[in-house]
Amino acid sequence: MCAARAFAVRLSLVFALLPGAGCAVGRLADASFDVVRIPTDTAATDDTGGAPDTVAPMDTPPPTDTVMMCPTAQRLCSGTCVNTQTDSQNCGACGTMCAAGQVCMLGTCSVMCAAGETRCGSGGTATCAMTMTDMNNCGACGRMCTAGQMCSMGVCQSTCGAGLTTCSTGGVPGCANLMTDSRNCGACGTACAVGQSCVMGMCRVTCAAGQTLCTGVCVNTATDTANCGACGVACTAGQTCTAGMCRTTCVAPTTLCGAVCVNTSIDAANCGTCGNACAAGTACTAGMCAAAGIRYVESTIARAWPNACTMVGMTRFVTGPVDDTTGTAALPFSFRFYGTAYSSVWASSNGAVGFGAASAVYSNVCLPATTFPNSILAFWDDLYVTTGMYVCGAVSGAAPNRQYTVTWQGVYPLGDTGNMNFSVILYETTGLIDLVYGTMTTGVAARATGTSATIGVQGATATQFTQHSCNTAGVTSSMARRFTPM
Repeated sequence: MCAARAFAVRLSLVFALLPGAGCAVGRLADASFDVVRIPTDTAATDDTGGAPDTVAPMDTPPPTDTVMMCPTAQRLCSGTCVNTQTDSQNCGACGTMCAAGQVCMLGTCSVMCAAGETRCGSGGTATCAMTMTDMNNCGACGRMCTAGQMCSMGVCQSTCGAGLTTCSTGGVPGCANLMTDSRNCGACGTACAVGQSCVMGMCRVTCAAGQTLCTGVCVNTATDTANCGACGVACTAGQTCTAGMCRTTCVAPTTLCGAVCVNTSIDAANCGTCGNACAAGTACTAGMCAAAGIRYVESTIARAWPNACTMVGMTRFVTGPVDDTTGTAALPFSFRFYGTAYSSVWASSNGAVGFGAASAVYSNVCLPATTFPNSILAFWDDLYVTTGMYVCGAVSGAAPNRQYTVTWQGVYPLGDTGNMNFSVILYETTGLIDLVYGTMTTGVAARATGTSATIGVQGATATQFTQHSCNTAGVTSSMARRFTPM
């Protein structure tokens, strides 16, 4: 046998056997393999029993480490395995880099086209074309339109089709729909601004999903009170837009029944719940229909004295100087008193507000006072309205939470002197009644405290009343009392 020396090396080889004298001679080309160095024969003999093989010494000892092998279709470039068919840093061969804007395709650097464009040509001479409008690549790469033609929708044609107009974009003629083309909106060359689109030949703001364009502004018609459900549909004061519908906003303890806010604990038409009407002769008490024996519970509250005589739109029931006089006015809302709804109210100079027939009775008695039914007694006494003073009524607030105030300004007991100011406030929907006192002074100090007056509420029968005080000192300046229907 022929002795051999082996060493580790990684080469591309094709091994071919050639005839030789007792040895195999190899030719190297295009095959990857690893060769492992094998120690040289020393004293051993060959298999024929002859002398040991001898090999000429090498100038440089071969490396003893194993060099990395790359997978099929990759090459080793600068110590890294790469695919020279797609690597833009080693395109076709190690170290061949593609220029900016190019990509490596099949081992050749080629231009990279944007979305909507087509690559025409190959290699470094490739170009990107809009085949829908490119005169030199109309519909396909290399398809050129003849003189006088234009490329529209990938077809060479002499004129534009129905609904289209010939417009030049960047010096290149093409067909445009002037109704929808944002680059040629309404006329060739009229471009819409960023954020706009072309609608019926006019540039319009493009609204986000869930919004509608109303007079140039994007709005949510499901919640916009000025455009509720559709452009231009405005909700009225006190309403909100919910799910595209205008709805009245109710304040506790009221509830929206239909389009009106009501207190279902006292509303006979909506007792306990919307639509539950109480039968004739009954009233709604604490949300339940019961015999009309409603009562009022008194409590102390804190609020400033309101003067109806200074409010906008006030009405004068009584104008001084006068004694034992009444006046009547329409209420701006229906007010329920002891289970009955009233649309008008009267006020007397003697400190009382009432419903139904007016009365100027001046001689007070303790409650019940059957001669003075359906009345609210703020300071029932024989009072006098002097010159320049009044008994006034006025509404404030917004439906369904309005208040109607009746004020006695600068009155005092007949035969005395002083400056007494007090008011009755009627609340829409809730049926509450407030008695609020301002400055209370008289010549005989005790009289300003109610030592000769009756204060409370009186219904139609002897069992319907709630009395605060009668001929006792039950009033002070800045006092406020509330009567709540139960």
